[in-house]
Amino acid sequence: MEDFDLSMFDPITEFTEDGVVLTLFRIPEKMPQEEIDNAISEGMERTGDFLVTGKQEWKEENGKFLYNTEIEGAIFDEEVSPWVEIPEDENGEITLMGMLRMKHI
Repeated sequence: MEDFDLSMFDPITEFTEDGVVLTLFRIPEKMPQEEIDNAISEGMERTGDFLVTGKQEWKEENGKFLYNTEIEGAIFDEEVSPWVEIPEDENGEITLMGMLRMKHI
């Protein structure tokens, strides 16, 4: 399928210095300006050649990096924190929420 745009499956996750994790998708070259404007009017932000499709918080606490899953709730009537540790393996790769594996580039 020559015309199939795989860029939608290639997000970039950016950890900003001000404690925000951005999920970015490159705007396809052939995307009409009207579609970009519609996405922005529906709440997405644009940063350069990317649309911001998600924002979460991150922080460093006691030498550990934490990610705000924004999941709230309780287990056996005990409140559970939405903040989870971002583990880093020996190769310098991190895993968010136990499923998104990333490497710094």
